[in-house]
Amino acid sequence: MLDKSNKKLVSLIKTIHKTEDKIKMCKKNLLLIIFAFLSFLISSNNTMAEPQKDLDYSLAFMFNSAHFYNIEKHNNEIYIGSNKGIYRFRYPNKIELIDETKTGYVYFINDKITCLNYFKIGYQTPFYNSLLPKGYKNQSIVGASLNDCILITSNSKLFLFHKKIAKLADSLSIRSITNNYLGTYSGVFHKNVKIPYPPFCNGYIKEFDGETIICFDGIVRLFKDGKSEIYETNKEFQKAFGIDSPGSFRDAIKIDNQNYILATTTGILLTNFKGSSRWIIKGNTDSNPRIIEAKFNKSKNNSFELLFTFKNKIYEYHLSNNSLIKRFEISSTYGSIMDIAYEELARVYVITEDKLLLVQKHSDNTYTEEVLQSNLIGNHQLIWLENYLLLTSNMGLSAFDTFTGKFKLHIIQDEFNDKAYNLTKDSTFLGTISGYYALSNKRLKSLIEANDQNANYEEINTSNTSYFYPFIFTCLLALLFLGLLIYYKTRAQSKSDSLKNSKTLTKESLKEYIQNNLASASITSITEHFQTNLHVINKMLGDMQLGELIRSLRLEKVQKMRKNNRKEEEISFVTGFSLSYLKKIKT
Repeated sequence: MLDKSNKKLVSLIKTIHKTEDKIKMCKKNLLLIIFAFLSFLISSNNTMAEPQKDLDYSLAFMFNSAHFYNIEKHNNEIYIGSNKGIYRFRYPNKIELIDETKTGYVYFINDKITCLNYFKIGYQTPFYNSLLPKGYKNQSIVGASLNDCILITSNSKLFLFHKKIAKLADSLSIRSITNNYLGTYSGVFHKNVKIPYPPFCNGYIKEFDGETIICFDGIVRLFKDGKSEIYETNKEFQKAFGIDSPGSFRDAIKIDNQNYILATTTGILLTNFKGSSRWIIKGNTDSNPRIIEAKFNKSKNNSFELLFTFKNKIYEYHLSNNSLIKRFEISSTYGSIMDIAYEELARVYVITEDKLLLVQKHSDNTYTEEVLQSNLIGNHQLIWLENYLLLTSNMGLSAFDTFTGKFKLHIIQDEFNDKAYNLTKDSTFLGTISGYYALSNKRLKSLIEANDQNANYEEINTSNTSYFYPFIFTCLLALLFLGLLIYYKTRAQSKSDSLKNSKTLTKESLKEYIQNNLASASITSITEHFQTNLHVINKMLGDMQLGELIRSLRLEKVQKMRKNNRKEEEISFVTGFSLSYLKKIKT
């Protein structure tokens, strides 16, 4: 009886093994079938599409104020058909309803705008699918480009994409930008070629007729004939200026072929580079005056005038009579003035290290101070862009709208450098600790104005399922149902392994990643590592933004390393802070 039971058991085990082998074979065959089928579907559907393009654009808005059907580009204008009428795109980030009497799919027929109740086959642009979020990709999308924007209609939504911000010269800390020169902590480049000297740049580079002056703590003068002069020792300072230890040089103004204005960390110097100099104003080693404007006043016999800041005051200097006039001063509680911007001196915008102020002069010659924005970190400079004031800082690029009084915080989150900017007729260049941004003024304005476009914006839920044609969906559903019956355990295990290997975003994992990559961690590297976007990260962090977290962790490391008496060069290497910025950090 026992023998019979054993035989049955052995037979049962053999049967189970054979069944398992068959299941394994079925799994393999099924996977091959599914793969082949999917490959066929993908290839057949892509026959009508252009190849996928690596489009360097990012999503700006998703409009949902109507059911948007299609897009038609005509005479460099983009029109959108919808159930509420015909819309027209207003560059860079607005749409306007121009005709609510015509609804449906918009087309130009015989050069006249019209609407149809059906979609014309052949107008699809599926190669734009690479831009769309998950859940909105399909073969029936319609897109069109205008300047640095792309608009796409998909699933009754209208998507607006902006060309990504251009960031160049990656990994170099940019200290000065001119039309022909790029000053960095790793050297100075002339038309992309590194010049022999100086070894670094820590101030402005100024190009004058026949001469270029480079500030690098000392000074290098480069002449059109190829000759150069270097001043970086007390002996050379004495010979050129008639004084010892003038401080570290930061800026230069050429008055004429004989006279120059030099700004150092200690004061403002008038010199001829031939041993004759005098201090216009002199302070300690941390005075850090800033030249605001140098001009020849035509109304005053073309006399030379200089406007500059010194600690918490603003001065005007007149060369003709060697007079120094204090225009105004801000309360010492605000700290030193970092930079100012104005259209007239009766109304001056002022930044300190952590505030933006408006200083106004009244008819009785009194001044009032108004704090426009506080709780800023590491302000550098103010730059006019039409009605906007751009503000660079250690935390990013912000903007103040002088018309509306609105402050747009951290349009770009990055650590910008002081004095590292250049303005042309159409573009703005801004230097950071790891390269520089090259932005058209139109693109820069669109970044600023994007903050005001919340009314028609809907946050995208990336968990939505994709839309397929009915036939494709039915076939896939049948195959997946069959597959589920055969190898659901394998799929569950695969899902489990995937979760184990995924880069889960938590406050702890985020902090750990930054600490392990302290010198190189950036907004871009973090979002790419966790495969998410800045909005999600900042929402998780709550009150603290990502840029602030990076900086705070770097500051913690600075404090620990200084407590252990580590060299500043080593601290700079580990934390990513520049040596000049480390000097400003008091621990």
